[in-house]
Amino acid sequence: MLADDLRDQMTPSLDMPRVVSQALQIVWRRRRDVARVVMVPAIGQIFVGVVSGRLGIEHLRYQIPLGLVQMVLVTMLAVAVHRILLLGQGSVSSSSGLLSWTPRENRYLGRSLALLAIALILSRLPVRVLEYGLERGLPDPWGLLSAFSAPFFAVVSVYVLSRLNLVLPAMAIDEPHNFRWAWQRSRGRGWRLLVVVGLFPGVFLWWARTFIERGQPILVNGLVYTAWLAVLVVTIATLSSAYQTLTQGAK
Repeated sequence: MLADDLRDQMTPSLDMPRVVSQALQIVWRRRRDVARVVMVPAIGQIFVGVVSGRLGIEHLRYQIPLGLVQMVLVTMLAVAVHRILLLGQGSVSSSSGLLSWTPRENRYLGRSLALLAIALILSRLPVRVLEYGLERGLPDPWGLLSAFSAPFFAVVSVYVLSRLNLVLPAMAIDEPHNFRWAWQRSRGRGWRLLVVVGLFPGVFLWWARTFIERGQPILVNGLVYTAWLAVLVVTIATLSSAYQTLTQGAK
């Protein structure tokens, strides 16, 4: 449509190497402020992450509440980092590193849960439908459907989430944007977002959890999860930088 084409022309291009470079620079410049506000939720994340990894997926009754606690801690950490990087230190009311929970965090967590639901639907539902079809005699040439359906829909899911994730920095700084806005704003830039804010942190988290579940010493597990948190902060900063780039000159 003409309106979409005009919008794309007005939206700045997304040079991901430059965006990542800017994110790293601003995190380094404001490292003391970032370290102070992420310290408490980060320690909680490391503890919960190590416990979750040691328990393994078979202890589902513990994994679900631990997962919710992790989402709460990530929400507090992410909102604080987004606000510091986009609005400055004065936007976070914390002098001791103890962050408060406000309606802003409720909105952010709500969007995060909605994104999680979208991811589960996109990655699991088509695979279940295909499995049902295969059980009923759906042709599967050379076993391609069986072998590649799950990875394919996982990538589709991460691609969609990478684009919709642009709404999270907006929630953190109280901008009234929604998923439709994020989808339109990221049009033509989805694959770049997929690699940087989707696949890279996702693969690193998968590796970290797999490593921890093998029963490594607790100290080693803590170091691995600390590395994951560093990747998470850089990913949040990259998302902030991408949001700032794509909203220059327009809201």
